[in-house]
Amino acid sequence: MHSSVRKTLKVAGWSFGTLFLLLCIFLGLLLFPGFLFAHRLEHGNLVVYSNQDLGAGIDPILREVDRRLASSEINAPAISHRIFFGHDAPVFGALQRARTEIFFRTIGMKPSPTYNASWPPHISHVVTFDVPDTAHDALRRSAWPEKLNMTHILTHEVAHTLVLAKLAIPNTARLPMWKAEGYPEYVAMSAIRSQPGYSLRASVARILATDLPLEPMRYDCIGQSYLEDENEDSWHTCYYLARVLVEYVLDRKGLSFGELAQPSISESETLRELLRDYYAGAL
Repeated sequence: MHSSVRKTLKVAGWSFGTLFLLLCIFLGLLLFPGFLFAHRLEHGNLVVYSNQDLGAGIDPILREVDRRLASSEINAPAISHRIFFGHDAPVFGALQRARTEIFFRTIGMKPSPTYNASWPPHISHVVTFDVPDTAHDALRRSAWPEKLNMTHILTHEVAHTLVLAKLAIPNTARLPMWKAEGYPEYVAMSAIRSQPGYSLRASVARILATDLPLEPMRYDCIGQSYLEDENEDSWHTCYYLARVLVEYVLDRKGLSFGELAQPSISESETLRELLRDYYAGAL
C-alpha cells in the first residue's frame, strides 16, 4: 500500500477514535453528570451534588423534603432522586442545555429550567441554577422572585418524578396544567396543610383577592398574577389555584390520585364545586 494512503488511513483512524472517545465522554456525562461536582451527599433516596460545601445545613431540609414526599400516596422510596445545584458549574449548564434539547427531540417533552428528565423509564433529576442558602431554607436568584423556599421547590420537583413513575410518560404528558402542577404543589404544601391553623377557605380567599381570571389554566398563566403564599414567597396565583383545586378533590371529596388523574375530573367542574362550597360556607 502506498505510504501516503497508509498515512491518510492512520490519520483518519486517529481522528475517528478521538471523535468516538469524545462522544463516549459526552454521553457518559449526560448519563452521570455527578462527576462534574466537587461535593456529593445522600439522605435516603435523595442525592445532592454541588460544588459548594453545603455542610450540615442541608440535612434538615432534605429530612423535611423526605417527610413531605412520604405524605404522598404515590411516594416511591425505591427511586433515587438526584438534585444538582448548578449555579457555579458552567460545564454542567452547557450540558443541561444539550440534555434538555436531546430529551425534547426524543419524546417531545421539554423540561423547565429547574427541572430535568433523565432517560426513561423514570424522571429523577432536579436541576436548579439558583444559589442555595441553607441557613434560610432559600434559593437565591438575581431574577424575580429574588428567593424561593428551597424545601418547597425541591419537594415540588421531586413530586413530578412520582407522578411520572405512577402514570408513565404518555399519560403524564396528557395531564392538564392544573393537575400536572397542582399535585406537586399539593405535596410540597403538606406541612402547611397539616398545621392546626390552616384552612382551605383562607386559601380560596387569597385567590379571590387577586386579579387572576378564573378560567381554564394553561402555562401562559405564569406571570399574569401573583400572591404571597404561606411560605411568604411571592408566587404564581395559578400554581396556587392548581394546588387548591387538587386539595379540594383529594381532601374534601376524598378521591385518590388515580381518580384525580382521570379525564372525567375536569377543572371547570372542580372550580364550580369549590366556589359553591366556599360561598355556602361549607369550607
